[in-house]
Amino acid sequence: MSLMGIIQEAVGMINTLQSSIGGHTDSEISKFLYDAKRFLLKNIHIIDIAPYQLYCSALIFSPTESIIRKAFEGERFRKIHILPQEESFWSAEIQTLEGHSGSVLSVAFSADGQTVASGSGDRTIKLWDVTIGEERRTLKGHSNCVWSVAFSPDWQTVASGSRDNTIRLWDVTTGEERRTLKGHSGSVLFVAFPADGQTVASGSGDRTIKLWDVTTGEERRTLKGHSNCVWSVAFSPDWQTVASGSGDQTIKLWDVTTGEERQTLKGHSKWVRSLAFSPDGRTVASRVSLSDDWVAFGSEKVLWLPSEYRTFSSSATRDDILALGYSDGRVFVVGFPTD
Repeated sequence: MSLMGIIQEAVGMINTLQSSIGGHTDSEISKFLYDAKRFLLKNIHIIDIAPYQLYCSALIFSPTESIIRKAFEGERFRKIHILPQEESFWSAEIQTLEGHSGSVLSVAFSADGQTVASGSGDRTIKLWDVTIGEERRTLKGHSNCVWSVAFSPDWQTVASGSRDNTIRLWDVTTGEERRTLKGHSGSVLFVAFPADGQTVASGSGDRTIKLWDVTTGEERRTLKGHSNCVWSVAFSPDWQTVASGSGDQTIKLWDVTTGEERQTLKGHSKWVRSLAFSPDGRTVASRVSLSDDWVAFGSEKVLWLPSEYRTFSSSATRDDILALGYSDGRVFVVGFPTD
């Protein structure tokens, strides 16, 4: 398939085969397909350029217990006699997406899980194909670093917030910029869509949250009340409430229709960098959160972070999982079992 220039389609074929065997994850065929997919994803780019590296680089740099490596050991290029020491099994890292020339400050998945958007200090947004790890598009237009990216629920639009004080809306299919939303007097640190995709909310270093009409680009409301920058924004499932997390250590709840502040939630002793609503809309903030130098599960501090883990540049929570991103490329993930 690599010689025909369609190696990318092989990943989709493996996915189809994995789906066809259903939940039989312990079967030999399931293990083989998993290993084949990991082998292909790790080496897809070099295979596409130089197909015969399948029998050299691809085999040599695969884990020693890889099913594919063992099966094709006899086909390996034999002129290399001293081999590098590889791990026994595949690591948790599936792929590394490379292409930005600056720090990656934000990432977001599309709702179907097939595309990742990344915002960077190089002033661009990149869209990546999750299946094969290829860059689909580079979106250019911001004049400063991109702090936040978000997909609309229908996957057709990406919103980006930048240090240039603007929000830009992009067409995912064409890569064209649809609108530039101007009004903030500080960096746009966070952007979020509600479930209907008709509004985009932005949190800013100017201490405000703005609600924008996606279709017209008009500013609907400005929500004022925080005494420090707004780092995170989230909509309730019914779209009627916006929650905002701030450097003033509070979470505020706002009425989307009237713009009135409903409630201020206090208790944090540091910036509120991420938050979310429960599916029923009755609880705000993830059960997993950061509190001082601790990871908290609910109201209980359960995991103390050593100093080298406290200098994260971005954080995100989803359900019962916390992820911290670092400027050197590390990502720390901790999760807790659901009830």
